[in-house]
Amino acid sequence: MLCCLRASTGVCAASARGSLPFCNTDSLPTVTQAALAHAQFETIHSFADANGRIGRALIHLTLRRRGLAARVLPPVSLVLATWSRDYIAGLTATRCIRTP
Repeated sequence: MLCCLRASTGVCAASARGSLPFCNTDSLPTVTQAALAHAQFETIHSFADANGRIGRALIHLTLRRRGLAARVLPPVSLVLATWSRDYIAGLTATRCIRTP
């Protein structure tokens, strides 16, 4: 699922479309799926603005769809801001660099 992309390769749209089926599966534990969906979106970095908000919305969407946060939206932004170094390190660790 995870792949590193450069905006100049033109594969961002295809990778974003590939993320949708993954977000609709139940093949992984819920929190793992939410984290991977978020990391994938942040890696693609599809938009000039709002990537962070959309990425966090994917976390909420996955948790809600899978029934883990049916009535409450966890404060994902607060947690990510509190542990920002760990968050950035985790995102960076999921990336690989490939040349097209």
